[in-house]
Amino acid sequence: MVKLEQISESVWDYYYKELEGHISIVKLTEYLVFIDSGLYPQMAKEVREKAEECLGLPTKYLILTHHHGDHIWGNQEFEDCEIIASKAVLDLLKIRLADEKFLKIIENMINENPERYGDLRIILPTKTFINEYQIEDDNIRIQIYQTDGHSEGSSFVLIPEERVLIAGDLLFSQMFPYFGDPTADVYKWIDCYNKMLELSPKIVIPGHGDIVDKKEIISQKEYLQSCINWMTEFIKKGHKKEELEDNKDFPVHPREIPVENFEEFLNDSKLRTYDVIRREMG
Repeated sequence: MVKLEQISESVWDYYYKELEGHISIVKLTEYLVFIDSGLYPQMAKEVREKAEECLGLPTKYLILTHHHGDHIWGNQEFEDCEIIASKAVLDLLKIRLADEKFLKIIENMINENPERYGDLRIILPTKTFINEYQIEDDNIRIQIYQTDGHSEGSSFVLIPEERVLIAGDLLFSQMFPYFGDPTADVYKWIDCYNKMLELSPKIVIPGHGDIVDKKEIISQKEYLQSCINWMTEFIKKGHKKEELEDNKDFPVHPREIPVENFEEFLNDSKLRTYDVIRREMG
């Protein structure tokens, strides 16, 4: 059963226990705007139907915060809408769709769990932007900021009139923030946190975990900075990338991401951090 939680005057949220994920909805005067489409097509269908029924408006836009599957696999339920994302998200999805290995993964997912994935199709954004984009209504604005960080093209959404920030995976609430994507950049992610704090949100909806306030942004910024500091010293001492997998001294967040293969996520994050910091050090 789909249950929507009203977060502010104009924002509703659907929280699903698997991966502790979120699909958010903004109610404007004549239509709805969704932020991310979630993990499964069937889930997206049910959430959209529930939102349109309860709020009494059609959906016009879907905003994608980034290109990872658990935020876009419901896109096919919004094919009649304008799907908005940063240009980098579109470029990365095109690369994925040209990758036979990725397509095989999708095929296996559908075969192993047809009830959830059904006829899953990767639907691309129809409108792209670079850096910033805004949807404006009579009484409210939806501002989208591309900052990169978690991945190239990652963006967050702000409803400034209500001080609600929808972070996508630029914030993992009270858990390890995955930074192992091949396009992740920990320095840009720190800059993103600074940008979020400048905007002084009152309510923050993360990509995963509980809804929080800006204190969690500060907490995650401090954790990520500790990872940068540790890796900088690791490299300065002459250690090699190959030593990271068995290293147990890397700063570990008290709570893991709720995935079965967390150790792989952690190792990928360490390796990617090494590459980024090594590049910056020259």
